[in-house]
Amino acid sequence: MPGSSERIGIATAGIVAPLYHPVVLAETLAHLDVLSGGRVTAGFVLGYRPEEFALYGVTQPERVARFEECLELVTRLWTEDEVTYDGKFTSIREAYLS
Repeated sequence: MPGSSERIGIATAGIVAPLYHPVVLAETLAHLDVLSGGRVTAGFVLGYRPEEFALYGVTQPERVARFEECLELVTRLWTEDEVTYDGKFTSIREAYLS
C-alpha cells in the first residue's frame, strides 16, 4: 500500500544510559519494539552535559561505570529468562520482562 509505514524503522539518536534505571529502560524499549513489530534500534551514549547529570543527581565521574552497568543489564534482560544482579549502582533479584 503506497504511503504505508509498516516497514519504517524506529531509532533513537542516543539514549543517555547513565541517567536511566536499566530495568525501566529495557522494559520501555522492549514494549516499543513489540508495538512496532520489531522495528526498534536503540543507540546508547555516555552523555556529557553537567546540567543533565545534576538534574538526575548523577555525578559525571560515575558515567562510564553507570553506562557499562546499564548496557550489561539491558542486554541481559532482553536475552535471559530471569536476571539477578548485584552491581555498584543497581541490584535486582529474579527480574524478567514479560
